Amino acid sequence: GFFIFEAFLLYKEPVYKSLGYSHEEIKKLRPWAVNQSIYNLALALTTFVGLYLIFKKQILLAGALVSTSGVTMIMAGVTLWM
Repeated sequence: GFFIFEAFLLYKEPVYKSLGYSHEEIKKLRPWAVNQSIYNLALALTTFVGLYLIFKKQILLAGALVSTSGVTMIMAGVTLWM
Protein backbone atom coordinates (compact mmCIF):
# COMPACT_ATOMS: atom_id res chain seq x y z
CA GLY A 1 0.00 0.00 0.00
CA PHE A 2 2.43 2.68 1.13
CA PHE A 3 5.09 1.58 -1.36
CA ILE A 4 2.70 2.10 -4.27
CA PHE A 5 1.56 5.44 -2.83
CA GLU A 6 5.03 6.84 -2.12
CA ALA A 7 6.73 5.47 -5.22
CA PHE A 8 4.04 6.09 -7.83
CA LEU A 9 0.77 7.72 -6.81
CA LEU A 10 2.19 10.69 -4.92
CA TYR A 11 3.25 12.30 -8.20
CA LYS A 12 -0.20 12.34 -9.76
CA GLU A 13 -1.59 15.87 -9.80
CA PRO A 14 -4.88 15.14 -8.00
CA VAL A 15 -2.99 13.33 -5.22
CA TYR A 16 -0.31 15.91 -4.48
CA LYS A 17 -2.76 18.77 -4.78
CA SER A 18 -5.10 17.07 -2.29
CA LEU A 19 -2.15 16.91 0.11
CA GLY A 20 -1.43 20.62 -0.35
CA TYR A 21 1.77 20.31 -2.42
CA SER A 22 2.66 22.22 -5.56
CA HIS A 23 4.28 20.63 -8.60
CA GLU A 24 7.62 22.24 -7.68
CA GLU A 25 7.46 20.93 -4.11
CA ILE A 26 6.61 17.41 -5.19
CA LYS A 27 9.55 17.38 -7.62
CA LYS A 28 11.84 18.14 -4.67
CA LEU A 29 10.20 15.46 -2.51
CA ARG A 30 10.37 12.69 -5.09
CA PRO A 31 13.88 11.34 -4.28
CA TRP A 32 13.07 11.26 -0.58
CA ALA A 33 9.68 9.59 -1.11
CA VAL A 34 11.06 6.90 -3.42
CA ASN A 35 13.89 6.19 -0.98
CA GLN A 36 11.41 6.00 1.90
CA SER A 37 9.11 3.68 -0.04
CA ILE A 38 11.94 1.25 -0.81
CA TYR A 39 13.07 1.32 2.83
CA ASN A 40 9.54 0.61 4.05
CA LEU A 41 9.07 -2.18 1.51
CA ALA A 42 12.36 -3.82 2.55
CA LEU A 43 11.40 -3.70 6.24
CA ALA A 44 7.97 -5.16 5.51
CA LEU A 45 9.43 -7.95 3.41
CA THR A 46 12.02 -8.89 6.03
CA THR A 47 9.30 -8.96 8.69
CA PHE A 48 7.07 -11.26 6.65
CA VAL A 49 9.97 -13.50 5.63
CA GLY A 50 11.02 -13.64 9.29
CA LEU A 51 7.51 -14.72 10.32
CA TYR A 52 7.47 -17.32 7.56
CA LEU A 53 10.81 -18.68 8.78
CA ILE A 54 9.46 -18.93 12.33
CA PHE A 55 6.56 -21.04 11.09
CA LYS A 56 9.08 -23.23 9.22
CA LYS A 57 11.02 -23.69 12.49
CA GLN A 58 14.05 -21.76 11.20
CA ILE A 59 14.25 -19.77 14.43
CA LEU A 60 17.93 -18.80 14.24
CA LEU A 61 17.65 -17.49 10.68
CA ALA A 62 14.38 -15.71 11.46
CA GLY A 63 15.92 -14.11 14.54
CA ALA A 64 18.94 -12.89 12.56
CA LEU A 65 16.73 -11.45 9.83
CA VAL A 66 14.30 -9.68 12.14
CA SER A 67 17.12 -8.47 14.40
CA THR A 68 18.90 -6.94 11.42
CA SER A 69 15.68 -5.16 10.47
CA GLY A 70 15.26 -3.92 14.02
CA VAL A 71 18.81 -2.59 14.19
CA THR A 72 18.26 -0.87 10.84
CA MET A 73 15.15 0.86 12.19
CA ILE A 74 16.97 1.93 15.35
CA MET A 75 19.88 3.32 13.33
CA ALA A 76 17.47 5.21 11.08
CA GLY A 77 15.73 6.64 14.14
CA VAL A 78 19.00 7.74 15.70
CA THR A 79 20.02 9.36 12.40
CA LEU A 80 16.76 11.31 12.28
CA TRP A 81 17.35 12.67 15.79
CA MET A 82 20.84 13.93 14.95
